[in-house]
Formats: sequence, C-alpha cells, structure tokens
Amino acid sequence: MHYQYPYYYPNHTGRTEAMSMTGMDEMKQMMMEHIKMTQQIKQKVDMIDERLRIMEEKMMR
Repeated sequence: MHYQYPYYYPNHTGRTEAMSMTGMDEMKQMMMEHIKMTQQIKQKVDMIDERLRIMEEKMMR
C-alpha cells in the first residue's frame, strides 16, 4: 500500500507497541502459509505442463 504525503507513521496511532509483537508473528505465519500455497500451486502447474507436453508429443507423431 502506498501512503500519500504526509508520510504514514504507524507510531502516531499508538498501536505500534501492541502491533509489533503479534503483528510480526501473524505476518510470518501468513507468509509461510502463502509460500506453501504458492509451492503447491506451482507443483500442480508443473504436473499439468508435463501432461500437456506428453499429449503434444503424442499428437505430433
């Protein structure tokens, strides 16, 4: 997200102290889950690519 000028300082909200600890852990958790998801999607895509390649080879013959 992009914040317009004046710059966005989270410490002005006063929530930084509470946010910093839980926020970081939640962010890490979300990132890990996101990475897992993307890896699973990549594996599926690779499998589909492989099948398509095999089908194409059969078609070409």
